[in-house]
Amino acid sequence: MKKVIIVTPFASKTSILKYSKIPLIGIENGIELISKCNLPVALGIGDFDTLDYQTALKYLKPNQIVRLDPHKYMTDTEAAVSYMQKLGFDEMIILCSLSKRYDQAHALLLLTKKYPKCKIYLEDDNNFITYYGKGNHVIQKQDYRYVGFFGFPTAVIGFDNSSYKNKKIKLDFTETKAISNELLDRVVEIDVYKGGVLVVQSKEKVND
Repeated sequence: MKKVIIVTPFASKTSILKYSKIPLIGIENGIELISKCNLPVALGIGDFDTLDYQTALKYLKPNQIVRLDPHKYMTDTEAAVSYMQKLGFDEMIILCSLSKRYDQAHALLLLTKKYPKCKIYLEDDNNFITYYGKGNHVIQKQDYRYVGFFGFPTAVIGFDNSSYKNKKIKLDFTETKAISNELLDRVVEIDVYKGGVLVVQSKEKVND
C-alpha cells in the first residue's frame, strides 16, 4: 500500500515524530507543526482561513500548496483525503485530536468508512481508530491498552485473543457492550460477518 500521513492543526508533536520517514501532508496550521518538528512538508492543503497563505509560503513552494475553495462542502481534511487518493495513496493516517470539537471528531469518524478504496486511520495521543467492513481482518496492537468495537452503524463480529472473547456478537453504534476490552497479542484477527465495525484502541490520558 502507498502510505501518507495527514497532519491536522491539532496533531501532537509526539505523533508527528513517529512518522518522520513517511510523507507528511500539512492541513493549514499542520504545515507549521511539521516544520517545528524539523521535518519536511511534502504538501500543504487548505483554504487558508486559519493559516495565512503568505505564512505557508515560508515553508513551501507555490507548487507544493493546494488552495481549496473556502465555500466547499467538505472539511479541509476530507478534501486532503480525496486529493491524496487521486494521487494513488491508499493508506492514510490522520493525526488529529479526538477530544476537541465534536463536530470535527464526528466528521473524522465518517471518513474512515466513506473512502472504501483507501484505508484510513485516525490517531492522537490516546486513540487509534479505523473501520473494517465485511471479512477477516488482522489488527496490529498499537501502544494502547484498551480496545473497543462499535457497529458502524451495525455489525456482527467475532474476535479472539482478547480479555473478553466472543465468537459472534451483534453490535449497533449506540451499544457499549464491546468496549474496555484488551488485546492479548501483538497481532489479533477479527471476523466481520455482517456490516461494518469501528475498532478503537485507546489508553488513559497521562497528565503532564
